[in-house]
Amino acid sequence: MNLYLDALTRDDCQRARAWRNEGYDVGNLRTAKRLTEADQDVFYDRLRQPGCPHRYFAVRIQPTGWVDETSMYSPAAELVAMAGLVDISPENGTAEISLIVSPDCRGKGMGREAVRLVLVEAFDRLRILSVYGECYNCNPPEVLRFWQRLVNDWGGYDACLPARKFWNGRQYSSFYFGWLAEAWRERAR
Repeated sequence: MNLYLDALTRDDCQRARAWRNEGYDVGNLRTAKRLTEADQDVFYDRLRQPGCPHRYFAVRIQPTGWVDETSMYSPAAELVAMAGLVDISPENGTAEISLIVSPDCRGKGMGREAVRLVLVEAFDRLRILSVYGECYNCNPPEVLRFWQRLVNDWGGYDACLPARKFWNGRQYSSFYFGWLAEAWRERAR
């Protein structure tokens, strides 16, 4: 699988918004509403401001058989996910991970590879010491299993945080997880 992180464009951001709005019951997400184009444009513009503590990436896949000696990436590379590091804190060495995968690419290992690429960015390039995340237990079971598998496979840590999300008339716990740079390097490479 030939995935890579690329600069996120406004169009990429809007495509990820559509995946998010169509692919999930938005009530179980952190922002429990359907995002409009205007909402996403404001988000994208905020990402481009100097000093923004978030870094988002387009995750693209090279077309099969594409070869060009003048460029590393194909202009026809397909967007498969939007991934990011949120609330990057250089003083604490921490960041939160974010991921949305195209519905057509789910269950094919692309989400796992996208997370690996973001962790390489975090730990090797940005020198972050700990990357964490949170998945509400009201998410579809396959989403929760995805994060649990990565934590287990890559030597992460996890905890159950009770009563983190009120949705659909109920209070839900959260699967809180993360990786320390050194432990991840030992297991994920």
